[in-house]
Amino acid sequence: MGKFKIGTHNGTFHSDEVFASAIILGIFEEAEILRSRKPELLESCDIVFDVGGGKYDHHIVGKQYRENKVPYASAGLIWRDFGKQYLSQNAKDLNEDETNKVLQSVDDSLFVTIDALDNGEDIFTSELKIKTISAVISDFNSSWNESTLSDEKFNDAVSLAKIVLKNQVNRVVSQIKAKTIIVDAFKNREQPELLILTTFCPWQEHLISMDKNHEVLFAIYKDVNNGYRIQVVPKKLGEFAAIKDLPKEWAGKSDEEIVKATGVEDAIFCHPGRFIAGCASYSGIMRMAQMAIEAKV
Repeated sequence: MGKFKIGTHNGTFHSDEVFASAIILGIFEEAEILRSRKPELLESCDIVFDVGGGKYDHHIVGKQYRENKVPYASAGLIWRDFGKQYLSQNAKDLNEDETNKVLQSVDDSLFVTIDALDNGEDIFTSELKIKTISAVISDFNSSWNESTLSDEKFNDAVSLAKIVLKNQVNRVVSQIKAKTIIVDAFKNREQPELLILTTFCPWQEHLISMDKNHEVLFAIYKDVNNGYRIQVVPKKLGEFAAIKDLPKEWAGKSDEEIVKATGVEDAIFCHPGRFIAGCASYSGIMRMAQMAIEAKV
């Protein structure tokens, strides 16, 4: 029998599939991870999540919800179905009642927030518990029933902090470097409603600071992986509420369904949250953009 094989999408990654992978790797330590969107490759995997339209892909109409009404994303779905197995190998000496309490508590304190964000939920105005980086670092401290030395835990926390700091610096630098591109695209718009970027780069902060009258409704850019994307412009930086959402008829559709909904033969998908959609060609994404501008939401 070969290695257990995990399948998820390639391109830009998010916390939900990262944590879903971490859960599975906590069970199958030597598991192989395949990142692709090609069905013929994903078919070789033992489990596939966040892509493919299967049991653990939440990018569908009719997604699953928790009792607290927060929709599942791949992290929560994998934890729901594999969390008990993960605990059996990583948290010894738990009875059934304790196991169930840990499963629920970890979901409440970690995966609910991750899933809500990935589903486009506005957690900043909700009553959800938000896991901060301070709380993540605090969790490195030894528990009362652990024998691990405090210095070892501290070094582990520093290792994570070094990665977080480096990524944060790189992200801020990239945002600053993108300003010229965004300013030029804003000034040279042929349609007031569209910001068309020659390359993908961080655009929201610069656009929102310039576009005081909320003229731009959508940004168009070439995806780092393949095709083109149309993305809504938020009313405020860091919030999900958009100046205008993508058409409701597109929500959660992909492949043949999104082609039928848009009439664009190479349309790829529209997120259920209606904040981003994709198309294989520039001409196709521009047709979708025009429909989105004219749509009555």
